[in-house]
Amino acid sequence: MRAPKRSSNGYHWTPPDKEWLEYHYITLGTSVCEMALEIEGSVGTVGKWLRRAKIPKRGYSEAQKVYHQAEWVRPKDEWLREQYETLGRSSGSIAWEVGTGSSIIRGWLREIGVKIRKSGDYSRDRIAWPSKEYLEDLYFTQELPCTEIAQQLECSAYRVRKKFKELGIPLRVARSGRGGSEARRTLEGVEAPRNCKWCKQPDTLPGAPYSEVLQAHHKNHNKKDNRLENLMWLCPICHRFETALWNLLQADKAEVKCEGRTMTITFRGG
Repeated sequence: MRAPKRSSNGYHWTPPDKEWLEYHYITLGTSVCEMALEIEGSVGTVGKWLRRAKIPKRGYSEAQKVYHQAEWVRPKDEWLREQYETLGRSSGSIAWEVGTGSSIIRGWLREIGVKIRKSGDYSRDRIAWPSKEYLEDLYFTQELPCTEIAQQLECSAYRVRKKFKELGIPLRVARSGRGGSEARRTLEGVEAPRNCKWCKQPDTLPGAPYSEVLQAHHKNHNKKDNRLENLMWLCPICHRFETALWNLLQADKAEVKCEGRTMTITFRGG
């Protein structure tokens, strides 16, 4: 039984096997929401795994029955009121911390006489923004992406980017493979000229278009192998060409001969 595992960069998942999904979803009767809370992932990710494993999801009536029969640990009324009214947190944010659903939280709030805010009332997202210097330290020094900063502030990445614009904090240039990848950090730690290994094009200054930024390439095409000897810089054009050439060789559709800086490609077949 293989449990899901998040990758080191925090963006990708190694999905669980079908046995793990069947045990939690069918045998234990765990809801999709509870499974997402357990792995600290999203409901959409868990739903995608169920579809790929061809595990039929429960119908609406059955799901509601399982959901409302669960014994939730209800926090104190004063805490709920403080979180929702004083701190302005959303029911979804409170539900994530408590480990239940937002509809359960809203039901508890109604029971203690708290008026539920309407959808679109952005007063619910009153955020205690830190100083500009602190945000710049998170973004530039620690190189955290906007999504991780948003998790710390309990808001959306869109709100973080909007606040950066208000404070005049420039966003990093979008780079291939996500700028904070382990491969890129490994190459950036080497004090050497940053040029494309093939065409020798130099890297450009910050603010240049995406097409002019060098990309970290894995020589053996194993993206988990981030040893320095397996990495090199390539410009986007050479990177696409190398990938296409590698695919041709893997499919045994071409033969390549290199003499110095001259490459000869012979295609097989008619």
